[in-house]
Amino acid sequence: MRTTVKPTRPGGAIVKRLGVAVTILALTISGLGAPPRAWAASRDIDNGSLESVRDAYLTWLWPALKSPRDWSGDPTKCVAGSPQAQPEAAVGTYSSAGQAASLEAVNYFREMAGLAPVTESPAASALARQAALIMQANDLLTHYPDASMKCFSADGYLGASTSNLALGLSGAKAVAGLVDDHGPNNREVGHRRWLLYPPLSSVGLGSTYAAASTVVQGAASARDNVRPSGGTAWPSAGYLPWEIAPTSNRWSYTLPAGDFTSATVSMTRNGVPWDAWVVTRGGVFGDPALVWETGGLPEPAIGAVDVYGVTLSGVADAPVSYQVRVFRAGVTSVGAVTIEGEVVAGSAVTARASGVTPSDAFLDYRWYADGEEVGDSATYDIGTADAGRTLVVKVSANTLFDNWATGPATPSAAVRVPPVATGGQESEPESNPASPAPSKKLTKTPVPKVTGTAKVGKTLTARPGTWKPAGVKLAYQWYRSGSAVAGATASRYVVQPADKGKKVSVKVTGSKPGYFPATRSSKATKKVAAGTLTAATPKVTGKARIGISLTANPGVWKPTGVALAYLWYRSGRKIPGATAATYVPTASDAGKKLTVRVTGVAAGYASTSRTSKKTAKVATG
Repeated sequence: MRTTVKPTRPGGAIVKRLGVAVTILALTISGLGAPPRAWAASRDIDNGSLESVRDAYLTWLWPALKSPRDWSGDPTKCVAGSPQAQPEAAVGTYSSAGQAASLEAVNYFREMAGLAPVTESPAASALARQAALIMQANDLLTHYPDASMKCFSADGYLGASTSNLALGLSGAKAVAGLVDDHGPNNREVGHRRWLLYPPLSSVGLGSTYAAASTVVQGAASARDNVRPSGGTAWPSAGYLPWEIAPTSNRWSYTLPAGDFTSATVSMTRNGVPWDAWVVTRGGVFGDPALVWETGGLPEPAIGAVDVYGVTLSGVADAPVSYQVRVFRAGVTSVGAVTIEGEVVAGSAVTARASGVTPSDAFLDYRWYADGEEVGDSATYDIGTADAGRTLVVKVSANTLFDNWATGPATPSAAVRVPPVATGGQESEPESNPASPAPSKKLTKTPVPKVTGTAKVGKTLTARPGTWKPAGVKLAYQWYRSGSAVAGATASRYVVQPADKGKKVSVKVTGSKPGYFPATRSSKATKKVAAGTLTAATPKVTGKARIGISLTANPGVWKPTGVALAYLWYRSGRKIPGATAATYVPTASDAGKKLTVRVTGVAAGYASTSRTSKKTAKVATG
């Protein structure tokens, strides 16, 4: 089975959900059962506590999803002849951080579902790595690769036949896609059910740059965990981050030996009836399951909780009822802000933020003097005009995930500048008495020039000219429409999405012991133009036949994080609703040729579209 997990973009929102573009293939093998073992030690999530669930999302899943997908393999180094395993030079290694993040993601979702954690089985991971290599080399998914395929191996075949497979993403993001289980061919949410199968106790994890295999069956994995009582629901009961609610809109409830033949489902949202309809009963993926679909979950307001009530009737001896409390977890916070440095005219003060959640959140600074905004970087140079005024710094935290920001939360701190300026550029530095007091001016202080193209993604270079006398030390600070860009203190500057439509300039400060420092400013560039995406021409794979799925492989787009949208065409005309990376031809396509157009969108860049070659005429049988 094939599907595409698509991103959900809330209109005008500043948070992005966990939807990811990835083709996944379900595993349909059964045959379970093993003696139980004790629950392994793991992180604990209290689903009844909003704070516990929020913190787990920010400190557990979020870092895992951001782990880089670095892979050292090379399919061109595969050997022919159906070896037991392809050599290490071909299969390569996924980064240790990325491999650990994959397991972290699996256990995050299991902990949220109230299940025991799993460990990584080295033997199973060896099979998974070989399987992922086959998928990467052939740019396709199959549980049953054959010896005609590139990078085929016996171990790869065994890994593919006992695993969930993903193509398009890898590592922790592939895990998130498997739990989401988007797409028309995954109504049984088989990937989710294997990963959230209660007895599962060890898995194999293998990833390349753009493929992933998760071994959940066979002798190399294990099923020794003790079952909790009752069934397993996803989304799980209690508090749930809106960011991980399934973009597939599929909810599920599994129960060992459960009979869902006559089961029905009803839902409410904040006490009001909410549409829900059953799509699957039973199935062979792990435990039997009831799967239903509902409308997309609206984005909760910051600080709000939407309560979804679920009632399943006709299950076991009594109705099953529970609530899912959905809230926005991806909202950042800053615990406190302090101002460091001597508060006098002529000196610099720095804002320090503490208690930032998550720890790698981006911080935005705004300085105000008696209410007038005067600076936007962590450090503020107090001028003589500030004497007698009250300085306030406000610090906002936000995070970025796939070009969508979360937050912000803004604390502040304030100080008052004494009415008489006591510092100055020309005073002798007290902290370094060995330095000579400045007494001379630099003899040559040229105006710097900015070279390069003022376009997002391009690099600008500051040409300072020749400063004299010899030995002048130069420092750089880049500016965006007159405001200093935090951290931009090198002679080169890569134009950022935030620069689009703004003008960029640079200030160069020359200093030398015994001389007064001097600062010169360049002319501003033209307004920064939108960047140009590096786009690939998509390819359509699969047989052009009614009822057989076709897949659009977009190729590599840059920069990282480009969001891709798909649109299929029949003989040059748009096919209504065909906006996924996969498309199953219908009777209307018979005798027609199909194409797919892929459009890339990224903040600060002009959207770009590429269209595939035409398929063969769609066959009818």
